[in-house]
Amino acid sequence: MTRARKTNVFFLGLVTFYIIACTIIMPLIPAKYLNINSSIVLSQLFVLIPGFIYVVVSRGKAIREIECRFIGIGNMLLLVLFTLAMVPVISFINAFSMMFAKNYLAEQLDSMSSNPLFLNILLVAVLPAFVEEVTFRGIMYTGYRSSVIKRAVFASAFAFGLFHMNVNQFCYAAFMGIIFSLLYEATGSIMSSMLVHFVFNANSVILERVINWVEHYVSRMAQEKEKFSGLAEQFAQSETTVTFADYTIAQKISTLLSLLTIAVIGGAIACVIMGSIAKRLHRGNHLKQTVASLFGLKAKPKAAYAPAEYVEQPKAEYGGKILDIFYIVSAVLCILMMIL
Repeated sequence: MTRARKTNVFFLGLVTFYIIACTIIMPLIPAKYLNINSSIVLSQLFVLIPGFIYVVVSRGKAIREIECRFIGIGNMLLLVLFTLAMVPVISFINAFSMMFAKNYLAEQLDSMSSNPLFLNILLVAVLPAFVEEVTFRGIMYTGYRSSVIKRAVFASAFAFGLFHMNVNQFCYAAFMGIIFSLLYEATGSIMSSMLVHFVFNANSVILERVINWVEHYVSRMAQEKEKFSGLAEQFAQSETTVTFADYTIAQKISTLLSLLTIAVIGGAIACVIMGSIAKRLHRGNHLKQTVASLFGLKAKPKAAYAPAEYVEQPKAEYGGKILDIFYIVSAVLCILMMIL
């Protein structure tokens, strides 16, 4: 069995176990033990268990092949700036998807507003950054990478987006899956994607908390000063708006164009930062080759990198094809969970 086939078997097992655990096992837990916090912990545990089993079955090979090395404080700081530059890009994708899909993450964060900030960061940022990156960039991307980098990037990113099992998160999670894989190649370490994943999620938590604080402040001031009443009313109305469904066409277009302008600038800055990090780690040429291969282009290779990493190989033993019956069934199961 090829490495890609083994990875797809793991993906199918992961999806099947997760669906069964969330739809059958979780409802059996007494309501007094099940709240938003425990639900998040359990959902991450349901991802971690299949990964642990796969590592045991592979006798540790699946985890030993994950590239994990310290990339330096300077590069970590640059990755934080990279994440902040990417926020407008993800915001644009999120807003676009909200035109036809519900934002479940916003609802989840709102239901966690009574938690201490550190607890929300732990649940929403620390746990997913570790569990999801080990699973999708570590086990799955590394498994697919023995085929061709181009295949591995898109297949793992698509799987990552599908696994969120709702349309809104699929749109930006699939895109972020590509970015995370490129960071993995740019740095040669899963620590980079973990850090960016953490900062991105933590940013959402902190921003939500800041917005709630401002709303409470304005609401309190509105009771004392008339000039705050209009702003307080706007905040109250915005709380009922989950999607763009109630916006006029003009409002939708105006909002998206504004976000797109900022997204283009932020995306350009992020690309420069990623390239700078790759050069600092002596992986600049490798990143250029990888990005070129994603678009079907050919960058001039250097002797340090084998062309087999970037081009299709006819040999069956070279990783094998990723798209097979196991991957397709896994994708179909995720799509069914989206629409049901």
